Amino acid sequence: MKTLNGMIGRAMAWTAMLAMALSVGGCSDSDSDNDGPGDVTFPEKDAITVDAGQDRTLTFSADAEWKLTSNASWCRFVDGDFVQTTISGEAGDQSVTIRVSDDNQNSEKDDVAEITMAMGGKSQVIYEITRPRKGASSLIVKDESGKVIPVTVVEAGPCVVTQKKTVETDGYVAVQLGFGDVAEKKLSKPEAGHLKKAGVAPKKYLKEFKLDGAADMNVGDEVKADTFAAGDKIDVTGISKGHGYQGVVKRHGAGRTPMTHGGGPVHRHAGSMGASSHQSRIFPGKIGAGQMGNEQVTIENLDVVKVDAELNMIVIRGAIPGPKGGLVYIRNTVKNNKLKNVELGISKNPQKASGRNPQKASARG
Repeated sequence: MKTLNGMIGRAMAWTAMLAMALSVGGCSDSDSDNDGPGDVTFPEKDAITVDAGQDRTLTFSADAEWKLTSNASWCRFVDGDFVQTTISGEAGDQSVTIRVSDDNQNSEKDDVAEITMAMGGKSQVIYEITRPRKGASSLIVKDESGKVIPVTVVEAGPCVVTQKKTVETDGYVAVQLGFGDVAEKKLSKPEAGHLKKAGVAPKKYLKEFKLDGAADMNVGDEVKADTFAAGDKIDVTGISKGHGYQGVVKRHGAGRTPMTHGGGPVHRHAGSMGASSHQSRIFPGKIGAGQMGNEQVTIENLDVVKVDAELNMIVIRGAIPGPKGGLVYIRNTVKNNKLKNVELGISKNPQKASGRNPQKASARG
């Protein structure tokens, strides 16, 4: 009996301990439910397109602590000096920056990445990022009739006035503009001293312009893309693409020698260079093989299709000199400055009758 009572007693004790454990566990679950964040509201799903090599800022509102995760290695979050596939933050209005790279970019179809938001123990996709396929662009420009027109997108500024030249000190009026931030250690001492004297941040490129309103500008002023407007005529100057050392056929469009009847292995040679007697020399300007491209080229009278001051973007109809990422200078076209006097029909060209005798032209008007 003693043994039996002892066994029963131990069994009852174990039962009591089990009941206490269940009771404690039940209280813990109840407390957890009461202390939870409650219902959270996720932002509505949005779909955007971002070209490779660009950054884009995403904005949203969070009810609690949140965490964003990208499911693609080419779409990452910029967090200070780090670029990573996850980022987190506190409740409130938020803005994060994503960076889309060209890693493993598909040339046949667009790539799609999903940005998932985790908040309050739940998760949901809030952004769908599309990266256009290699060679494609998300910018499609059409004219009034709906036809797609070829354009070139230029990042124009902001440029900062780094020097002002006046008639009193320099004999003419102009301003020097600086573009592109750069580390001071990459500048020469004269360049760094010049910019430090002006009180502006170090700039990689400096260029002087004779602007109409240069007299009213001061050092430190910014010149942005909205200097131009849609419909303006401009000239674009840049360094053309270099093609290395090329022969006369590719460099100057020269014709080949005959391919038959003993022409020999000289079909793409320049041929005769000059006379054999008087004058026994090659005249200046004779075409020949040499360096092709990598020289300053200006394309005149191009149309401005669109201007985005917020993105510092100018959309220009047609092609411009140089490779992608090259430096170009944009001015008002000189061709439109040689205008006729529309009111009187008077031309500034003295070879024309209206230019030689403006009174007759005005009488005809």
